[in-house]
Amino acid sequence: MFLNLYLALFLTFAPITQPLPGKEKSFQQINSLKSEITAKSAIVIDAKNKKVLYEKNIHQPLPIASLTKLVTALVFLDIYSSPSKSSKTFSPKLDWEKPITIIPQDQVEGARLFVKSGEKIKVKDLFYSMLVGSANNATKALVRSTGLSQEEFVKRMNQKTKKILKNYLLRSKTCFNKMPRSRTFFVEPTGLNPKNISTACEITLITERILKNEKIREATSRKKYIFRTIGSKTLRTIKNTDEVLKDSLKESKNQETKKESTGSIKNYNQKFKVTAGKTGYLEEAGYCLLTQAEKNKHRVIAVILGTQNSKTRFREMKKILEKVFKKF
Repeated sequence: MFLNLYLALFLTFAPITQPLPGKEKSFQQINSLKSEITAKSAIVIDAKNKKVLYEKNIHQPLPIASLTKLVTALVFLDIYSSPSKSSKTFSPKLDWEKPITIIPQDQVEGARLFVKSGEKIKVKDLFYSMLVGSANNATKALVRSTGLSQEEFVKRMNQKTKKILKNYLLRSKTCFNKMPRSRTFFVEPTGLNPKNISTACEITLITERILKNEKIREATSRKKYIFRTIGSKTLRTIKNTDEVLKDSLKESKNQETKKESTGSIKNYNQKFKVTAGKTGYLEEAGYCLLTQAEKNKHRVIAVILGTQNSKTRFREMKKILEKVFKKF
C-alpha cells in the first residue's frame, strides 16, 4: 500500500525529463551532425556560460599537437606577471625587444622558421612566429629566453592547466565536472610529442581562459606576421594556415568595403566572425583545429581533434559553427 502511494506521488511530482521546445531541442539537432563529422573528437561551448552546444567523444584523451602552443604562450607571459615565491615583488618586465640567438638545439622538425643557428631574433618575433606560423624552433627559443630549463617550463604548463581546470570545477557546471580528474598532460612545449594529450572538453575550457589574454588573442587572430631577423634587411613573412580564420577575415573585409562604398551594411549577414584560431598536426594526432568565433554578441569556442586531412578539419569546423549560430 505504502509502495503504491509512493509511486503515485513520485509520478505526480517527478520532474519532466524530456527536453523543452526551443533552444535545447535545437542544440540536440546539432548533435545529430555526429554522423557527418569524421573528426575523432569535437566540441563547441558557449564562452559565457560554458554550456556544451555540440559534442562528440569530448572526454577521449588524444594528442593535441600544436594546440599545445596556446598553453606555452600563456605560461611564457605568466612568468613575467606572477609574483616571485620568495618575495612580494613582481618578476622583471618582459622585454619584447630582447634578442635571442637561435642555437642548433632549437632546430627541430615540423613547422619552423627558415633561419640558421647563430641568427638573432627578437622575443616579440619569436612569440608571433609561434602562434601565427606554429614555428617549432621559435617556440624552443622563446622558452629558452625565459631562463628556465625546458623541464621546469613544462612543469609550469602542467601546473597551470590543472589550476585552470580546478577553478572551473569549483565555480561552475561544465563538461569537466563529469570527469573525476584531468586528462591533460604535457611533456614538451611545441606539440611535437604525441604524449602531449588532452580532451576536447578540457582543452576548450583551458583555451577559454587563455584567450582572455589580449596578447594571445591578438596573435591568434592574424592572417600573417612580418619581421626581420636582427641585422638583416630581408623581410620574413609568417603565414597562418587556418583557412577558417582567413575566410572570416576576408568576409569581414568585404563587409567593410561594402560599408565604405554604400554607407550601409544593413543587408549583409556574415555567417560568423573568427576572433582567434590555432591549427595543429602530428601523425599520431591527425589534423586539429581550435576556433573562437562570434555573431550577434554570442561567442563560442570550438575544437576539432583528429581529422584525416587538413581540408576536412576546416570544412567540419565551418559546418558545426554555421549550425550552432543558426540556433541562437
